[in-house]
Amino acid sequence: MKILNKLLKGLLVLVLTFGFFSCNDDDFSAKEVSISDLSVASAFPNDPVSFSGINLETVQFLFVGEQQAEFQLNGDVVSFIVPERAVVGQNSITLAMANGYRVKVPFEVLLRPTPVINSISPSAAEPGENITIIGTSLHNLQKVSVNDIEATVVSSSESELVFTIPEGPQNNALAIIKIVTSGGSTESDSVFYVGENLVLNGELEEGTGDDFTNWSKFNGGDGLIASDKPYAGRSLKVIAAGGDAWRTQFVSDPTEISVGVDYTAFMWIKAEEAGGNIRFSTNSTTGALYSGDYDIGTEWQQIEWTFTNNDPATRLVLDMGVSAGMVYHVDNITIVSTLSGPPPPPNLLLNGDLELGGADDFTNWGEWNAPDLLTVETTETHGGSRALKAIGVGGDAWRTQFASDAVTTEVGQTYIASMWIKGEGAGDGGNVRFSTSATAGALYGPDFAITGEWQQVSWEFEANDVAINLVLDLGFVQDAIYYVDDISFSETPPPPPNENILLNPGLEEGDGDDFTNWGKWNAPDLLTATTVADEVHGGSRALKAIGVGGDAWRTQFASDPAATTENGVNYIASMWIKAEAGSPGDGGTVRFSTSATAGAQYGPDFTVTTEWQEYTWTFAANDVATNLVLDVGFVQDAVYFIDDITLTEEN
Repeated sequence: MKILNKLLKGLLVLVLTFGFFSCNDDDFSAKEVSISDLSVASAFPNDPVSFSGINLETVQFLFVGEQQAEFQLNGDVVSFIVPERAVVGQNSITLAMANGYRVKVPFEVLLRPTPVINSISPSAAEPGENITIIGTSLHNLQKVSVNDIEATVVSSSESELVFTIPEGPQNNALAIIKIVTSGGSTESDSVFYVGENLVLNGELEEGTGDDFTNWSKFNGGDGLIASDKPYAGRSLKVIAAGGDAWRTQFVSDPTEISVGVDYTAFMWIKAEEAGGNIRFSTNSTTGALYSGDYDIGTEWQQIEWTFTNNDPATRLVLDMGVSAGMVYHVDNITIVSTLSGPPPPPNLLLNGDLELGGADDFTNWGEWNAPDLLTVETTETHGGSRALKAIGVGGDAWRTQFASDAVTTEVGQTYIASMWIKGEGAGDGGNVRFSTSATAGALYGPDFAITGEWQQVSWEFEANDVAINLVLDLGFVQDAIYYVDDISFSETPPPPPNENILLNPGLEEGDGDDFTNWGKWNAPDLLTATTVADEVHGGSRALKAIGVGGDAWRTQFASDPAATTENGVNYIASMWIKAEAGSPGDGGTVRFSTSATAGAQYGPDFTVTTEWQEYTWTFAANDVATNLVLDVGFVQDAVYFIDDITLTEEN
C-alpha cells in the first residue's frame, strides 16, 4: 500500500471552481482526476470516509471545507478521517494537485449529538457490579465516571452502554453518572446510589409469567401482572382495585436491615392516565410505617421515602389501590442505607444460608441427632436454592439437632442468633429453640412457637467460652416438619447513633451565601457558599470560610440554638473540614466552641490539612439551649471548606 501523508507548508492559494476539475491553459501535462463511489455523502467529525477515482496518485492534499485531512491511498481508493474541527453543515471534499489543479465534490459534516440517558438499571449497585444505560448517541464513547471516578466500560453501542461501578465513590451515597462522547457529555439526574440494594429482585427481572421472585401479592393480586410498557427489562403493571391504598398491595420478602437506622426507599413509576396516587409502607411485627401520598403522572418518575426502621425483618409494601382502575407501571424498587447508622455486624457462621453441600449434607454443619430426619429442601426455601428440612423425633428438643461448626467468640460479649423457619403438619404450632455447645457448658434459649408462614426468630445471649457451636433443637414435637434457612450468629449491634440535633447540618438549605439555621457572627463576607464538587463533602453545598487572623473567633459560624440540651449530659460535636491547597489553611488551626447563657465552652485546636477529615469534640452541656460555634479565624487568609456538621448526645 502506497501511503501519502503530506502536510501543507506555506500559503496555499486555493482556486475552487464549481466543476469537478479545472486547470491552467498552459498546464497541458495535468492528468485529469475524478472522484467516484463516495462511501457516504455526510458524516460526523472523526468518522471514516473513502472514495475511489481516477489518477488519485497525483493528489497532494485533501481538505474537508478548509480543514486539511491526512489521507491514505490504497490502489485506487482514498480513505481519510473527517477532521475534528470541520465546520458543521454543507462543505466540499477538495483534492489539491500540482499547479493549482483542484477537484471537489459536495459533502455534509453532521453535528454529532450529545448522549441521552433514557434509563439506568439497577438504581443502586456496589463496586464491581454492572450498570446498563439505555439511551441514544452512547457510542463514540470517551469516558464514563461515577462521582468523577472513571469506570470500566463493558460494552457500548448507539443505544446501550454497560459499565462497572468503580472503587472509590462514597458508599451508600447519591452518585452522578457522567458520560462523555465525541459529541459532548451528559450527567444523570435520577436517583442513583453506590451501595447495596437491600430489596431482593428489586429490578423485577426474576420470575415467570405474572409472578415476581421474592415478591408477594397481599391484596389485589389479579391486578398485579407483568408490564407491557417496562422501564428496563421486566417491570410490574398495576391495576388499582379502588377504595383504599392497601387494596392493591405488592410486598417484598423481608429485608435484613437494622433497627433505628434510616433507610431510603425509591422506585420508578408512571401512570397510563394522570390523577392517581400511591404510597410506601412497611410490614413488620413491631408496627407498620407509612409514607405520604405521591401523585403519579404519565411520564416515568422516581419517588422516594426515608424512614427509620423499627424491625430487623421489614417488608417494603407498595400500597397502590386507592384510585379505582388506575394503571401504573413500576420498576427498580430499591432500599439503601442513608449513612445514619453502622452496617449490621457480619454473620460469624460459615454457610449460614445453607447453599453449600451435596445431597442431604450441609457444609460447615453437623447432624448431631436424627440425621435421617435432617435433609435438604429445594422447594420450601426462604432465600437461595437450598434449605433444611427437619422432622421432630418427639420427647425432647435435642432429639433432632442441627449444629454449626464452632465459632470463635469472646467471653462476656453479647451475641444474637437468628433463623428463618416455618412449619408444616405438626410443625405448624410446634416449638423449637436455640442452644449452644461449649467446653464451659451449654446455654439454652426460649421456646419459639412456629407457624405455617416464614418467620424470623432470634435469641440474644452472653458467650461463656472462646469457641461455641450454635445448635438448633428441633425434636420436641413428634413428626413436626420444619423448614429452616438463612441462619445467623453475630455480635449484638451497637445502639444506633443518637439524632443530630442541629438544623440544616449538611448546609444544603439556604439562598446565595446564606445558610438556613446558621448565623455569621463575625466576618460574614468571608463566610460563603460553595457548590464546587471538590469543595463539598456531602450533598451539593458546603461552607467556604476565610480566616481574618489574630483570634479564632474573628471568623465565626454559629448554629441556631440546638433544640434541647441537658445540663451535665455529654454531647459530641463533629464536622468535616479541609483546607485549600496553597492557602495558609493548610496547617492552620480551628476549634469548636459553644454559646449559652451559662457561659461559653471551648474545644481544643485542630490542625487542618488539604484532605477531608472529621474532627470531633465531646463536652458536657451547661445550659438547656446551646449554639454550636465554629471558630475559624485564627490564621489570616486561611481558606477552609466545611460540611456535614453534627451535634449528638453521647450514648
